Amino acid sequence: MKFKEVIYSRTKNLGNYNSERLELRAEVDAGESVDAVFFAVKEKVLQLQKEQKQTVPSIPDSANVISETLFTDLIWKPETGAKLGEYEISLIQSNDPDKWNKAYNFLLNEQSTISKRFHEESYKFSYWLYPKKYDYKIFRQKLKEGSQ
Repeated sequence: MKFKEVIYSRTKNLGNYNSERLELRAEVDAGESVDAVFFAVKEKVLQLQKEQKQTVPSIPDSANVISETLFTDLIWKPETGAKLGEYEISLIQSNDPDKWNKAYNFLLNEQSTISKRFHEESYKFSYWLYPKKYDYKIFRQKLKEGSQ
């Protein structure tokens, strides 16, 4: 089999409920390894996304009041950890990408982490991300009585 071109693309969350699809194409020169070209193209796309992650726009404070259905409409899988106890994760590949990206982008803009979880007064769960380690997962944990 003869390859002429390698194409690699990836969709990146931009924040504020927007996403951007990055796609690079590279020609495979005679005698060049297709695998080497593929990994070089993939690495470049990941590098471009990493550079842009630092420039995610902020959502105005007035937009922070949001219904929990943004999150509860996602598919959740129960997990148990030694430190956290019971919690749940939502994976991008198990959900409608548009719905999942909206929730992920909102939490990203809120800078929601395990130590700064996002929830409103009426929520049953708190939500957070580990964006540098798991950019394909959203985490949640049931709020304790009285912390809502």
